[in-house]
Amino acid sequence: MKEIFDAAGNITHYAVYRKVEDGTSGDSGYWYEGNRGDVIANGEGEDKCTGCHARAPRDFVFTVVR
Repeated sequence: MKEIFDAAGNITHYAVYRKVEDGTSGDSGYWYEGNRGDVIANGEGEDKCTGCHARAPRDFVFTVVR
């Protein structure tokens, strides 16, 4: 899960990506971005998410966890 902040440092939205089945496409993952009152994406293979995340270096993920 990733928190999305506004310019003042307040959390405005959350983003989630979870791989739900084998595969190399964005369709093999569940995508969510939003908050209680504003859902931008919610489902497997969400075009709103996979379009940008297809450019990620690995598994549709830009964030590197160390």
